[in-house]
Amino acid sequence: MTSWDGGTLDEREYLIVRGTVQQIVYYNDENGYAVLRLAAENGAEVTATGTFPNIGLGEEVILTGCWVTHPTYGEQFATCLLYTSPSPRDA
Repeated sequence: MTSWDGGTLDEREYLIVRGTVQQIVYYNDENGYAVLRLAAENGAEVTATGTFPNIGLGEEVILTGCWVTHPTYGEQFATCLLYTSPSPRDA
């Protein structure tokens, strides 16, 4: 786990999280920054942060990033790369 202020990119362990967007906790229309709640493939609830332009509820996503601990909000998956697959709203 990385602290909020912490470390260089080379020090972080990058992982992949797959899941479905269950809730959009926060979304900034100007830059696409968002806080999402995902239902991960393994059944866990994941809070993910990052730039997610035009993200929608029910979208299946594959995120690359690392776990960080925010001083106020706790454990979050800080996303650096996003892949979305077709969602039910595209049907």
